Amino acid sequence: MRRLQAQLRQALRGMSGGATRRDDALVVMSAAAGSLGDQAMLQSVADNLQLMGLRYVRQVLMPNWGEFAVKGPMLPSLRFSVEEVEAKSARVVAAVRDAGAVLAVGADIIDGYYGLHPVRYQIGMLRIAAEQGRPAILLGHSISEQPHPEAVQMIASLPSSVAIYVRDPISHARFERFIGRRATLVADVAFLVQPDRTSTDCRQAAQWIAARRSAGDLVLCLNVSGLNAEKQSGGLGVREYWSAFVQAFLGHHPCTSFLFLSHDSRSNSSDASMQREVIASLPPAVRQRAHAVDTPETAAIAKSISGMADMVFAGRMHLAIGALSQAVPTFCIAYVGKYEGLAEHLQIADFIPDAQVLEQPDTLAAWLAAKVPDLPQRRTALENRLPVVKAMSRMNYASVTQHPVATSGAAG
Repeated sequence: MRRLQAQLRQALRGMSGGATRRDDALVVMSAAAGSLGDQAMLQSVADNLQLMGLRYVRQVLMPNWGEFAVKGPMLPSLRFSVEEVEAKSARVVAAVRDAGAVLAVGADIIDGYYGLHPVRYQIGMLRIAAEQGRPAILLGHSISEQPHPEAVQMIASLPSSVAIYVRDPISHARFERFIGRRATLVADVAFLVQPDRTSTDCRQAAQWIAARRSAGDLVLCLNVSGLNAEKQSGGLGVREYWSAFVQAFLGHHPCTSFLFLSHDSRSNSSDASMQREVIASLPPAVRQRAHAVDTPETAAIAKSISGMADMVFAGRMHLAIGALSQAVPTFCIAYVGKYEGLAEHLQIADFIPDAQVLEQPDTLAAWLAAKVPDLPQRRTALENRLPVVKAMSRMNYASVTQHPVATSGAAG
């Protein structure tokens, strides 16, 4: 029976010219669902399949990772362990061999900053793709000031056919210094995510913003990162620090309302839980000026909400990118050495407050409030710069269409 089934499959392949369809993009994720930053990069692939001549997205996840919500043409996810990938199991090789392309979401994990497990996973999948003659792409990523030596060695050992993209000028210089090979400078793929304005969260935020603007208020979108807010607030604590910041900002600019926007729902780094604590600690009169979006389902929804604000102050880079890609003046609290390069891409000299400014909430509030008079000029500058940055973002997908088409006998 098995022999007959194999003969039938072979006959069907012969009828179709022996070619596999190869119209899906295998996207090797860097973390479990919950981070809208990772979801933004996946959504960008789904939004830009046409740039690669592909039709479907397929998530590649570790066995215990939750699946990301994606708007677009999806095929069922694939789940492989690190051990399966490194052993080049028949199941992994078959999936890669039949794929249109393999794209690894390098993000800020590929240099080993968060451990080597996801690095081994992504590098292993790219290596198999290269060996099978499939387009293999390490999407635009960051390199920190001190990459892990083993991660450096793994990246350096990738086959030369793997297309490697780095998402900012500072990381690009670090990559070539530490890794010792060439890479292409691009911009983050998330610049290309299309905003989704159809959600209830978006409609409610739009109504609230319209009401606050009718009252004469500036709308400041705030993202209190669950990943580093505790450390950044020093001895004050998160609630005390950000409550004091909000009240100090009102002292500088009394006509302000605050849109709190979460970008990560994972239990160990939840923005939503942080911002709920902050809002609860505000005086009642100030709390009336606040609106919270705790659980936007996708980065596209969060992007649509941030795009309605007058300015954004964020602890999450992809929330910032969502706003910046719509020319909303945005400022960030930096970590992992990845924000400085983003600022250089966008030519923003005062994108990040220095450590001394961050020490006290009142000095941070004064620093940010000083930007308010220049918001129209800042928006214009972003509008002028964005076409260049978005063109660099599209370069992440160029190597798929440039990859030589495999013949029916190739990459067996």
